[in-house]
Formats: sequence, C-alpha cells, structure tokens
Amino acid sequence: MSFVTVGGEASSRPTFFELVAADRLLPSLKAAIAYSLSVYAQRRPSLLRLLDHEDELFFLISAWLHRGSLRASDASFAEGLYALRRVPAARRGAEEGAGGLSPQQRISTLALLTLVPYARAKLDGLHGRHAPQLRSLQALGLQPPPAPAARGADGLADGWRRLALRAFLRGYPCVVAVHEGSRFLYQLLYLLGRSPHYAPGLHLLGLTVARLLEWWYTSGEQALGERAALTPPPPPPPLAPAEGGIQLPDDAALCPLCRSERKNPALLAPTGYAFCYTCVHRHVSEAGACPVTLEPVKLEDIWRLYPGM
Repeated sequence: MSFVTVGGEASSRPTFFELVAADRLLPSLKAAIAYSLSVYAQRRPSLLRLLDHEDELFFLISAWLHRGSLRASDASFAEGLYALRRVPAARRGAEEGAGGLSPQQRISTLALLTLVPYARAKLDGLHGRHAPQLRSLQALGLQPPPAPAARGADGLADGWRRLALRAFLRGYPCVVAVHEGSRFLYQLLYLLGRSPHYAPGLHLLGLTVARLLEWWYTSGEQALGERAALTPPPPPPPLAPAEGGIQLPDDAALCPLCRSERKNPALLAPTGYAFCYTCVHRHVSEAGACPVTLEPVKLEDIWRLYPGM
C-alpha cells in the first residue's frame, strides 16, 4: 500500500493525507473565527450579537470562499489551497484540462459544502440543549412529562412539537452514527485504493478529487529518482609507479610492502594504491611518501577501506 504515487495517471490521485488536511481546514477556521470574536467582544460588547449567530456568520463566510474558489479552479476553498480540484468521475484519466464542472455541478457542490455543515451545526446545537434534560430524567427512572391535553389548535401543535422533539433526541444520535460511519468507510476504501471517492458526498455528485498541478508533485520526485538511478563515475586511475619505488606484486590482493594478503586494507588517497593499514602507516610516518610513486603524502591521506568498497 502506497500513500504517495508518482508518475502516470495515478499521479493525479491525491494522497489520503492531503484530503484529510483539506477536510480539516474549514472547521479549524471556524474555531479560529469564533475565538477571535470572543476576544474582541471583551472590548466591544456589540460583537456578542455575532457570537450568538456564529453558525450563520460562518455559513456566509464559507459560502463566499467556496463560491470564489469553485469559479476559479473547480475546487472548494480548502482544496484550492492544497492545489486540488474536483473533476467528474467519468472524465478521470482524460486529457488534462479537458473540461471542468458544469454550472449545475458547481451549484450542487456549493450547497453540499455550505448547507450540510450549517444544518449539522444547528442540529448539534439543538440536540446539545435538550439531550441533557432527557438523559437526567432517564437516569432517575422518570419519563418526560406527557403532552398536555389538546385544547384547540395551539394545544395540538404543542403536543406534536414535544413528540417531534422526543423523537429527534432519540433518533439523531443514530443518524450521526450512520453518517460518520459512512464517511469512515469511504475514507478507508479510498486509503486502500478500492474507491475513487473520498467522501459519500463526492460519490453522490459523481465527482472525484484530483491534483491541480501534477508537475508540482512529480517533477521533484522524478528528479530524485533519476538522480538515484545514475551510476557513480569510476575512480581515477592510480599514478604510475616511479623509478626507485617498490615493485607491485603480481597478485592485486597482496600488500606491496609486506607481500602478503592485506590486513585492515587502507588506501593512499593521492596515489590510489592499497596496503595493509599498519604497513602504510609505518612507511608514511617514516618516509612521508608513497612507497610506489614516491609522491609526498601525509598520515591524513590514509583512508581505511571497508568490505564492498
């Protein structure tokens, strides 16, 4: 399982982590706006009215942001920041830039991005205000007070409202569980590569999310891959033996100084000849030159060799 795909048609498929980051951006923005308003409201109490209608305020802000982003790049505001876009599922894999979202798809996407979170926020608030009272009554083994006897249209309407509220308080958690479970299932299938849709809303609209600038994601990764594929250049040839220097043995595995198999092999970097470490260290300490080429060398020019080098 790979979270980052490089090259080919798969390179337009965003990673799971990119989609999660885009999905979490708007809730974080809403929390930041609410916190900023609460801080400024301590100096300007008139801003408290905005806090009483923070869901409506954020609905207008998100609608404005999403509308501009959809018109510019066929993406939600968060997806546009992450260089993502929405494309029809049937056109996935077609030539890049070949068409975009239709006006109807943009309107449906805007409604899904704004109305659904707004309705969810209002329903969560309604459930949060009335659920504690119902739970406290159930904990005490009591039943909610029965609806008053119907006395005209007002009494009948009040009875129906209480009945609807009781049904909502008991059924809403199940609806939320089904919704969150479906989102988790879609995300899991997308993560495993079994579905092109990251969320059920995208599947409902027949859309998928693709990368807006594929070259931004692939150029650097391809360059790293090409660089890793290059073979290192061969080392320069060793210097020629000098007159008066020691003769090299016929077997390249033998040390030119002790004429036996090299132990702890070491290389004289300036000349390129290998010896036993103790042999070459003693010779350079005494003579200060390579025993083969007679070139002047220092002790720091002795490099240890390891298996595989």
